[in-house]
Amino acid sequence: ASNVHFLDLKRPELAQNVTRRMVFFTKRYGFSGIFLKFDSDVLLTPGFEQFVELLDDEIKKEKKRSGMRKLRLILSISSNWVKYVYRRMPKFDAYFDAFYLWADEISSTSEFPIPSVAVPVDPLHNSELVPLKDSLARNAEHLAGSGVPRKKIVIGLSTWARSYFIRKNEELKTPEVESLVYSNEDSGQTDGTLGYHEVCHLLDSKNKHQQLHYDNRSETTSLIIEDQWYSFNEPEHAAFIHKLDWISNHEFGGIGLFSIQGDDPLNNCTRGLLPLHRTVGDRFKCRRGTKRGNLEQLGECTRLCFLDLEESRNSFAFEQLQPGWCSHMVIGQASVNPYVYSGPSKGMNLALKLYNDWERERKPFLIATASPTRFILIERIRHLLDEHNADGVELNCANGGLDGPNNAYQMNSFLADLRRTLGWKKQILISLNPISFVDQLNFDFANMVRSVDYIVAIGYRYHRSTNTHTGHHSPLFKNSTLLNQPKMTIQGTLEELIYKKLIVSLSAEAMSQHFVEDIYGTRSWESRRIGESASSISQNRIRAHGPGVVSQTQVCTIMKEATTISHFLNELGVPYLVNNDREFIAFDNSRSIQIKTVWLSLQNIAGIALHGLEHDNIAGECPEGEPFHLLKTIAQSQNPSSPELLENSDDEEGELTEEEKDLKAKKISNDQTLRCQQFDEFTTNFTVFCSLSLDNVEIDMLAKLPLKQCNVFLINNLAKLDEHGKTVENEKNKEKLEKIKISNDQTLRCQQFDEFTTNFTVFCSLSLDSVDIDMLTKLPLKQCNVFLINNLAKLDEHGKTVENEENKEKLEKIVSIANKKEKINLWGEVGCDMSQTQWERIINDRKREKTVAALNKLMTTYQLSGLLLDCDKFMRPPLRRDFSQFLNELNSELFEKDNEKENEKNVVDELMDCMPRLALKIQLSRKNISEVYEPEQLNKLLKFILLPSSIALSKAKAKSATILTLEQSKIKSNLIILELPTFAILQKREEEKAEPLIVTQKEVCQFIRKPGVQHHTRYDAVTSYWKTGEEWLSGENEQTIKYKVQYALQRRLGGVLLKSLESDDPEDFCKNGGYGLLNTVHTARCGV
Repeated sequence: ASNVHFLDLKRPELAQNVTRRMVFFTKRYGFSGIFLKFDSDVLLTPGFEQFVELLDDEIKKEKKRSGMRKLRLILSISSNWVKYVYRRMPKFDAYFDAFYLWADEISSTSEFPIPSVAVPVDPLHNSELVPLKDSLARNAEHLAGSGVPRKKIVIGLSTWARSYFIRKNEELKTPEVESLVYSNEDSGQTDGTLGYHEVCHLLDSKNKHQQLHYDNRSETTSLIIEDQWYSFNEPEHAAFIHKLDWISNHEFGGIGLFSIQGDDPLNNCTRGLLPLHRTVGDRFKCRRGTKRGNLEQLGECTRLCFLDLEESRNSFAFEQLQPGWCSHMVIGQASVNPYVYSGPSKGMNLALKLYNDWERERKPFLIATASPTRFILIERIRHLLDEHNADGVELNCANGGLDGPNNAYQMNSFLADLRRTLGWKKQILISLNPISFVDQLNFDFANMVRSVDYIVAIGYRYHRSTNTHTGHHSPLFKNSTLLNQPKMTIQGTLEELIYKKLIVSLSAEAMSQHFVEDIYGTRSWESRRIGESASSISQNRIRAHGPGVVSQTQVCTIMKEATTISHFLNELGVPYLVNNDREFIAFDNSRSIQIKTVWLSLQNIAGIALHGLEHDNIAGECPEGEPFHLLKTIAQSQNPSSPELLENSDDEEGELTEEEKDLKAKKISNDQTLRCQQFDEFTTNFTVFCSLSLDNVEIDMLAKLPLKQCNVFLINNLAKLDEHGKTVENEKNKEKLEKIKISNDQTLRCQQFDEFTTNFTVFCSLSLDSVDIDMLTKLPLKQCNVFLINNLAKLDEHGKTVENEENKEKLEKIVSIANKKEKINLWGEVGCDMSQTQWERIINDRKREKTVAALNKLMTTYQLSGLLLDCDKFMRPPLRRDFSQFLNELNSELFEKDNEKENEKNVVDELMDCMPRLALKIQLSRKNISEVYEPEQLNKLLKFILLPSSIALSKAKAKSATILTLEQSKIKSNLIILELPTFAILQKREEEKAEPLIVTQKEVCQFIRKPGVQHHTRYDAVTSYWKTGEEWLSGENEQTIKYKVQYALQRRLGGVLLKSLESDDPEDFCKNGGYGLLNTVHTARCGV
């Protein structure tokens, strides 16, 4: 099976599977097309033609299925391979939208697939430096002459510089390459390519003696400094301009520029941002704003942004918005009264102009707000949308209008007529006040959802600035003594609603009131609280936004004043402030918005909206440098609703015609089975790790491990490295380790390992110390893709691994189970038991070999798929290079030892993909990953990076902060694994200083069944806890697990690790089928 390739004509099912996955992921991530870049010789194979035909069929099926624009398909061709493939290209014309021609680094005269002579970047014509076969012009014309339409040929140019050390040569032509020049910047390049920002300084005024050589025949530029040779495209240089003009004058389809990172994105060269891209942009102007809508991406969060520019405001910084922050931009308002002037207001015209001038390849859907007053306005609405090329309409019924008594029938008739007029290509949103949901006699929501795309519940008008007492306009929770009407909260509003198609709108707009004056002087302003009487007298502070309206920037500024005090109401989930002007301001901040976003995500509503975008610190004034900080919080905290909520049931078709039903069906998700299958594809690179501690597990339990629910098993403390670089194992765990041994067939193991890394991966960890050996045969194998043995061994100060002898039998049991089952990956966790100095000693150049050998012995003894190293606490900046080298040598040693026989069979290349078999646990307290690690080396040498669990509330936010730190350090997100504990911690109030007890899920169920137990969830930290008068218990529950798995999926993380599987109620005491939290992981993963 290892020799089978998806281009094999005898196995078309493999090619078909690949094409399906390609199309699915392309649509899933919202891309407009597929760029195929195969090794050039692949283009000559018969299997390539079959593959392209299958891919084209799959693209057509997807277009028919979704009703959306057909995916574009582009083929990449190396310039010096055109002479071999050009005859075949015309037959592919029907399948490809473009042929991307690029200049190869390897000269056509080279005998080897490595640079031997210095080829200038992007040679347009041949010259003394460039053979004719390598010129872009010759090959582009050759391709066009074969029958490929010119409009489909795209010429690819490069922003990267080529750089070599060359052999001494008195003449400039064709210098011979000696070696590569490596990047000094964090560009990730290791092949001699440098970014333009790394070479531009060579031409500074200080270096006038260094002359840029211009070959006007090939239109290339190069530079020699001693024994270093460089070639790059210089912005606005004649060579670069002539290439652009040639492409334009010869009517080719376009130009490609690779890539942004290779340009100067930070203006290091002081020539303006992205000078190469800017030069191309000045020469080639394209229509802006033709692509809209993040919702084309399957599973993208629905996130509405409302913008209503007042006439007094003359600007809005669209460019500060990130593309993924808003799925819809709702711009208001337009008048659609049929009897008087109809059209956009001045503010709407300004917003439309700014939106149209916004230079962004993909913009949010443009939704125009209309306030209808008559049902006959349907035609006016259609005209308004057509005139402004809007994607839909928001019917704002929050200010009266259609929101009146006894009009449920008229409303549904109006919406049905509007839907028939607009069809299903235009979106219809209807916004309603909270009172509309409390008194549902006015609306028939069950029928309303047949005609609209979304119902927007206004979640910020539960209190007004004109009320006679102070209150909050957007309270979340209903159980508070401050409330007279619990239903007048977001939670109360949603209690009896159909969540399908429901969006809750939050607001960036704060609300100001003033306390009644204390004429007797008995109250200090500091003692003022929410709920007290409010004055109707005009406010002391005059603001530009109108009475009672305060922006986020103004709130931030007021908070800095010494005469301001703020309070946070946990029972309502919102903050407010008071100041010595008798002013009361109710507002939302990042904490309250996060709480609301998490809570709403857990309710599985269709989406979240943010009203008053213009008030969300758009200029980044306060907080400084944080524009749109509330919107950003929503974007970072929101998880998409479950796919089933996007489906439409048969009984909702109502009075639609068959044609309308067919058109509507194109917007509906696939059936449940297909959806789960798609979710499996969507969860590619998401990994669930399971760790196992052989000290705590009984040997019989190893046969019952849930092998199919964990992608990786990690054996904790498998061994320790001693100061001599040797591994010291725990002899007591020998027998258990033998039980866990897997097949010696490296090819099969590599195949299995590749499989788990290309799927949503569930890792399950086991602590052998805590598990009975009989339980090992009852583990839920189908729900864990990988098993991790916790604390399998420890490295000692000699670099030896030390194992726990007491767990030998259990370890042998689980090794035996893994050896008998297919696709079971077993990992072991190795800790470090030594001092800081001893750690430095065992990974340095002199001792490293012994340490590597000890870990390799541990791997081969138990035939593990990988090792998780838990030694982060010893890492310091001086060890960065040593640790990278240690990982590199360890990976190489593991690879070489496992494949000595395969090396003789010349199949080394086939096994290279499974060479990284190491992982790293990083402390949540790490603030600067790049300080102690080399991110580019971690990306290359690790299979995953584990973030350990933290139940303590004080540390609850650390995990998301650490993820952000890792991503900012350029760590690949699909390497990051979240650890979710199955155990909980129990603290007795009378023993608050004592060490908390670790309890299992069985004990959790026993605890929560006690009389008087109260359950609470911290939504800002996504943690759950239960308490009585005497005890306090904190741990994961179904809601928090579900949110965290979906959080990881949404952010394309590598997976989750369910820690200590033996604590997850394997005996089903809780009566939920056993392994309740693991089952929740599976449910959240599939979205079912």
